[in-house]
Amino acid sequence: MSVASAEQGGVARLTTLVAVDVLPLRPRGCHDLATTTEEAELWPAFVVVVSEPDPPEQGTAKPLFDLLGRPTRPDVTILGGHCDWSVLNPALALLELTLRTTEPVRFAVRVIVPAGPLLGTLATAAAGRMMAITTRQRAVRLSVRREIQHVLQEVVLLACPVTQTLEALAQSLRTSTAEQ
Repeated sequence: MSVASAEQGGVARLTTLVAVDVLPLRPRGCHDLATTTEEAELWPAFVVVVSEPDPPEQGTAKPLFDLLGRPTRPDVTILGGHCDWSVLNPALALLELTLRTTEPVRFAVRVIVPAGPLLGTLATAAAGRMMAITTRQRAVRLSVRREIQHVLQEVVLLACPVTQTLEALAQSLRTSTAEQ
């Protein structure tokens, strides 16, 4: 599901995508965290999965979908630009991920992400770890093969800055889950 971008008063609004899933990732054969700090820094902690809207509805996200849709991509695609997490609605545990990239493609998009599936990795996201984004179609392939070279061909990577807001939300969710 997405909401196409629109012009409002001459200013283009960002396309809003809704995450349909959030997949935690662990390298094959590693049941806990990555075995070295170097591996932990390279391996994305989770993948945000979005539905791929029809081209007329892709709006400002079209370059992202074009990049993910290329049949031949380099093994690793790291998006350069700005990534920002914010809490959209604490009561409903909804997060907003805003992406404004410049490399290797330029696009801007908002992604609404349910915090529940991220509960185990919110602290990791708050610490500024590498994350990934992909489409539902590509995410299906992630459940079958999780070797790093295969995973990295199905996603694009991005690094988000450290954010205190997510850490506070993670603690709040842990507390409310423990009380239930």
